[in-house]
Amino acid sequence: MRGGEPQMKETSLETDARMDLNRASSHEMTQLPGVGIDIARKIVAFRERHGGEIHDWEELTRIHGFPAERMAEIQGRAVLAPVKRT
Repeated sequence: MRGGEPQMKETSLETDARMDLNRASSHEMTQLPGVGIDIARKIVAFRERHGGEIHDWEELTRIHGFPAERMAEIQGRAVLAPVKRT
């Protein structure tokens, strides 16, 4: 404790920051639990083959080597934000 006030938790920016799998690079995805560079590259390749966007979590189960258990682990740390097209 410094200054008489305990540090309660991280700032909301740090707490609320989740990785967008529709925009993240394969290198960035390796920061997610259980996602190594091979799986990350498969996610990016899948995204690119399907119009540059993953629409729902269930799509990730079609990626070879990406088990549903791993998907459950990362859902709280990642989002699938819609890609705006111009």
